Amino acid sequence: MGKRPHHICTTSGAAGILGLSTTMVQTLVDRGELHGWKTEGGHRRIALQSVLDYQSQRSVPAKPALSVRRRPKITALVLREAERLRWQARQGATAGSEQPVKIVQALDLLASAVAAEPPHVLVFEWPGDAPEAQRSLAELTALIAQRRMQVYVLAPQPEPLLTDWVVQHRHVHLVERTLTADWLEGLLCGMRLH
Repeated sequence: MGKRPHHICTTSGAAGILGLSTTMVQTLVDRGELHGWKTEGGHRRIALQSVLDYQSQRSVPAKPALSVRRRPKITALVLREAERLRWQARQGATAGSEQPVKIVQALDLLASAVAAEPPHVLVFEWPGDAPEAQRSLAELTALIAQRRMQVYVLAPQPEPLLTDWVVQHRHVHLVERTLTADWLEGLLCGMRLH
């Protein structure tokens, strides 16, 4: 398998761009007409460039992006410095434009960041240690009570305390993996396409 591209989208994101059904996009991936692969969890990811190339070769009219709707805003609590730096380096390539992802590096800064600029989506890297876990859940509960937003909690090995909490909240999604710059970019790409 070759090198994975940085700009990826989901099957439904590709379908939205091309004006096709998700089944047809899956067929195009299976035929090799779109460059795609399956994640460890069995979800398909497609190279955005292959979707755009297919679109231009087939004269598929471009669907407007989120110009009609609001641009997506994501606030992400990223605890690991390496991933934070990797994301910031990627964002440096698009300097000058409004950055849709705001990175927060400590739980103490999260509430003020959300209050200052309310996001559509909150991405939360689970701290993993017991004292921080209780504090994290209290902080997240307060934020969810204040604002309606989608919340993704990323935890490679979720503990029962977290899974029980997620079940009680309607707009919270548990993702069993570590938070990486690639995952964050995939989420953003999918949001831009819907």
